[in-house]
Amino acid sequence: MHAVVCRHHHGGMISLHISLLHQFEQHQGETYRVCFSPDGNTLWSSDGTAVYQWQRSSGDIWRYCQRFPGRALDLQCTADGKMIVFFDGEKHIRFFAYDGEELMALSHPDQGIVVDFAVSPDQRWLVRDGKNGNILLYDLLKHQWTSIDVPGQPDTADGTVGCLQFALSGLELVFFASSPEGEIHICHFDPEHDYYAVRRILPIFGIQGMKISPDGKLLAVTNVGDDDIRGVYVYDLEQLHLLHKFPASGDVFYDLLAFSHDGRFLASSREDGILDIWSLTTFECVASFEAHPGPRLHERHWTETIGGLDWSTTGYLATGGTCFLGEDMLKEDRSIRIWKIEVDRTAK
Repeated sequence: MHAVVCRHHHGGMISLHISLLHQFEQHQGETYRVCFSPDGNTLWSSDGTAVYQWQRSSGDIWRYCQRFPGRALDLQCTADGKMIVFFDGEKHIRFFAYDGEELMALSHPDQGIVVDFAVSPDQRWLVRDGKNGNILLYDLLKHQWTSIDVPGQPDTADGTVGCLQFALSGLELVFFASSPEGEIHICHFDPEHDYYAVRRILPIFGIQGMKISPDGKLLAVTNVGDDDIRGVYVYDLEQLHLLHKFPASGDVFYDLLAFSHDGRFLASSREDGILDIWSLTTFECVASFEAHPGPRLHERHWTETIGGLDWSTTGYLATGGTCFLGEDMLKEDRSIRIWKIEVDRTAK
């Protein structure tokens, strides 16, 4: 099954060729997450019932490999490409080897359900949200938990810290937290002394999701606030200023984000199943296509039509379908789709 989408920006210098290579139907439920291994040759996905492995065998050929049963929600691959990490929807963050062997299951004795987590690029630290608006730090070398308070957070049972991500420059952490100044916190932290220093709180509210570029220099944020602020924002993490805002037109809401490996392009999913790709050089939309069947304009619906999105180092996009309510009927798309993204450098 193939589909090709090409679009030139106004200067006629960029053309993307997008081919649908594979559509896999092994998922038993809607997609929660997809992620590629660092070398771009393995894809992992989760559907709330299991973790699935897909492998690139040769050329553009991908095949389904295996299924690891067990509830799995958020899903990440470690920087060395040897482990996948996910939380099980309850209290445990689980580490698995590629062959399916469970290596470790972490839980904090006094904290509740895991909402979000991240593993540092050097794989020394794991961070997760706490139940009282704090950050929980686990030393994977010393096997110790540490709690770091986030100033100004309300004392709530469900926690308010989320979207935890490491920038690749080291112990720089970017996360979502409530604040009168804004919701994106960028900080350095000293885990040995239970301390972190906030560099800046970005003045933006209504955050849906965010993603850091592979080189750690850019931050993309989806905003679902009022019409005048809704859209995708791209920040320079070194200079800490807004590079560009891609506004959301009409009733469009953006959700998931993925950078190309070279940092030249940014993809974002829309709740109607459309995937938009922007050039980060010209700041124009260079491709827009239906990645998964979404609701038509006259249909009412809920949840996001695309449940997983990632861009590999080898030029592939992976998307996962979910479900939505359309025409008073629940519609499901459980498929995992793999797309090949090519840049036509000869376009005039």
